Amino acid sequence: MLLGDMVDISPEALRTALLPARSLFSEEWLNQQKQKNPTDPLLYTQLSMASAGQVSRALREGISNKDDVHPLAQAVWGTERILAHYEKSGEFNFGTFAYQLLSLRDVAENLDNVKICENG
Repeated sequence: MLLGDMVDISPEALRTALLPARSLFSEEWLNQQKQKNPTDPLLYTQLSMASAGQVSRALREGISNKDDVHPLAQAVWGTERILAHYEKSGEFNFGTFAYQLLSLRDVAENLDNVKICENG
C-alpha cells in the first residue's frame, strides 16, 4: 500500500479499490479460493468441530492450513462481503485484509511501471 493511503479505510475507498485488485486474478481461481476456509475471524460463518483424533493430530503435527483461503483471494472476496454487509446494514467492519486489498490496488495501478528482468 502506498503511504498516502494508510488511513483511507472507508467503504468508498474499498469499493474503488476492488475492481483494480480483482483484475490481478482469474475469476476461476477466486471462485476456487472462495470454497476454502477464511482465516480472518470477521469472515467466519461457521466453525466445524474437530474430533479427538483431529485435535491429537494437530497437537502432534501442527494445524494444517491446506484448506485455508489464500490471503490475497481473501482480501478480494472478504472486501466484497464487508461491502455487501455495509450496503445491507449500514455497519462498516473491516479486517486486516482491507489493507491487503489497498495494496493490491496499488500493484494493479502500477503494473506498467514494473520492469521485468530476465536472468539468462
